Amino acid sequence: MESEKNRVESQSEALGDNGQFKIEHNVPIPQTRVLGGLCKVLSRMQIGDSIVIPTRPGRTSAHVLAARAGIKVITRKENDTEIRVWRTK
Repeated sequence: MESEKNRVESQSEALGDNGQFKIEHNVPIPQTRVLGGLCKVLSRMQIGDSIVIPTRPGRTSAHVLAARAGIKVITRKENDTEIRVWRTK
């Protein structure tokens, strides 16, 4: 165990952090944010369903998240602040 501590300390010195970074253990990962919620909604949609989302996160995020979920979407601008996303496959 002591050798592991020395290895970590020597890596820290080699990286030049000079002790400015603190390694923390057992910190829980927070729940997903807006994009994670969007991914869940997209995967629950049936073909032909649509949702309106803010321009930010936007069109690109909708397409990327849909692709990760293995589905296809098409987007259209609703107004200056929102876009509509349809599931197509």
